[in-house]
Amino acid sequence: MKNLKERKNELLREYKKKECRLLEVFEDEEKREQCIKNLAEALKIILEEYSQVKKSGITLEKIPLLYGLLSMALEGSVKIYFLSKQFEDLLDIEPSRRTLGNLKGKINKDILNEIGEKLDYLIFMRNHFVHFPPYYTLSLDDEEIFFDVIRFLAEKGEFYKLIPPELLEVKRSDTYEQK
Repeated sequence: MKNLKERKNELLREYKKKECRLLEVFEDEEKREQCIKNLAEALKIILEEYSQVKKSGITLEKIPLLYGLLSMALEGSVKIYFLSKQFEDLLDIEPSRRTLGNLKGKINKDILNEIGEKLDYLIFMRNHFVHFPPYYTLSLDDEEIFFDVIRFLAEKGEFYKLIPPELLEVKRSDTYEQK
């Protein structure tokens, strides 16, 4: 196995190449739209996986997976929003510091006025439970907050048309009975 320091340096060089390529992509409107479309497709796949896991029946063992998928979808929607609407603000933050908390500090104030409290709550949940999800019990209220923020950012970022509407909704008839 390679020396971990060498591997880390390789990864860092690769990351920098991708960052430069991202700049090139976003200078060309057509390439930019294609990039956002590809990222929205990835978000759609995460939401489809969430839906499939949920349909198969919620068990105590699946709650961390469901929570992880919602967390990935949330972070993905925030970053796609930034790529589509506030690209320069995203670039102002060093790549390793592009966390939800730091991005929240850069988000458009009008957007923040509408979803800031929900985003704060979800960041709090992620910070306290993502490290050890078994502490967390997913509830319909929390699920609804995740989807409210994801749907809102998809609409404001104008990538909602790329994701089937049923994947952006919480069905209130769903239950989280432990099996």
